Amino acid sequence: MYTFKKDTSQNHSANWQIHKPVRTFRPGYTGTKPQHQLYTRKLVAIMFTDIVGYTSMIEKDEAYALRVLSKNREIQKPIIRQFNGTWIKEMGDGILSSFNSATGAINCALRIQQMARNLGDFRLHIGIHLDKVIFMEYDVYGIGVNIAFRIQELAHPEKTWVSGGVYNHCISHQNLGFQHIGQHHLKNVKQPVEIYEVAQTNCREKSV
Repeated sequence: MYTFKKDTSQNHSANWQIHKPVRTFRPGYTGTKPQHQLYTRKLVAIMFTDIVGYTSMIEKDEAYALRVLSKNREIQKPIIRQFNGTWIKEMGDGILSSFNSATGAINCALRIQQMARNLGDFRLHIGIHLDKVIFMEYDVYGIGVNIAFRIQELAHPEKTWVSGGVYNHCISHQNLGFQHIGQHHLKNVKQPVEIYEVAQTNCREKSV
């Protein structure tokens, strides 16, 4: 199980590092058995969004970069709710959310990209992957989270890239178009992943 943290300590370059969660123990317990925690495993679409060039932005004008961060948050929160998504957490300039519907995640991403373009202050790249992940204590874990993040890393500015699993669930929807990007070997992922770019089509108001 993995969580993500952005490291900007070297050369002012933003790099995401994968961290294993720390085990928690019952107070006063001296053994080695970790405390049991409730969790659920669900098949969901995981979406990562990230602001293009945010590290350079904050180096040039910190106050402006912080306003952009706030505006990005203001844009995304209501749109994620509109498409029946769940805001999981914000990590620096990145936002992680989940959706019960793959088409809902794509349509949400398209609307967010549209709003960011209309605003004109920043650009986003977005990655989406469909997988079974573990939800525990208001967070999410699993290799599927890593795959969504790695796809987002590869996505071009103002583009939304998705895995082959998302593509297979959404290809039959007439309001969505896809371009095959190719097969990629992602960091810390054993099997290569097929990646597709989502066409900028008119998105529906709600997920289906």
